Amino acid sequence: MEAPTLIQREGKYWLLYSANFYGSPEYTTGAAWSDSLLGPYTKMDEPLLTSDATQTRGPGGQAVVSTPEGDVISFHSWDELDLYRGMLKLPLNWVDGQPVADASGRQVPMS
Repeated sequence: MEAPTLIQREGKYWLLYSANFYGSPEYTTGAAWSDSLLGPYTKMDEPLLTSDATQTRGPGGQAVVSTPEGDVISFHSWDELDLYRGMLKLPLNWVDGQPVADASGRQVPMS
């Protein structure tokens, strides 16, 4: 586990983190929540970002930014040729109090 990001939404603390080997498609971003800053934290059943869901390779190293239009999750992943890890961003929605990355559209490169 690496790259922890801690945010608070709707009275809960959310810990986002990257897990597995960063050089593989199994590198993912997970999430866990707690009512208390000090925990204990409960992991979500499924990862927040995966290679399949984002159509990228190894999404991780995330950060959350709040904007007037809503939250955005930025993360890095491998390019199509596995030459470098570039930064991307997706809208981060909150559904029934849980984070959901909106990968329905194309991932947007960071500019």
